[in-house]
Amino acid sequence: MNTKTKRRKGKKLTDKEKWRIWRQRVFKRDRFTCQLCGQRGGYIEPHHIKRKFDYPKLRYNVHNGITLCGRCHKMVTGYEDEWVDVLNKIKKKKLTLKVWNTFWQNMSSALKTQVKKLKREKIYEHIKNRIAGWKQRQKKSRIQ
Repeated sequence: MNTKTKRRKGKKLTDKEKWRIWRQRVFKRDRFTCQLCGQRGGYIEPHHIKRKFDYPKLRYNVHNGITLCGRCHKMVTGYEDEWVDVLNKIKKKKLTLKVWNTFWQNMSSALKTQVKKLKREKIYEHIKNRIAGWKQRQKKSRIQ
């Protein structure tokens, strides 16, 4: 925790302090890397998987957060309902190629337009490669 929260011992944290703590925890868990395109460092943002206005109790829950770069965050924002399952599975490293292909094929035309506009078509291949990497690591851990 930072020094501000230590000095306020016994007092309720402000929303700004809670936000900073939540944000840092999400970034650390995701190793300061965009979980969609794989950009490491640079301009990254925390994203609420389930909208904070629709689920106020999950606002500061680290499990409801994921790290995205600015461009991927723009792509996801406004289409949260479509992305919720995929982002949860990416976060838990349980996304399968079948689920990813189905999501990509059933993506709404508005979201497809947003993906093309932000030049994020390579995300599909990146996620496919990440899934393959997860499977290889799982096989290695089973062998050992």
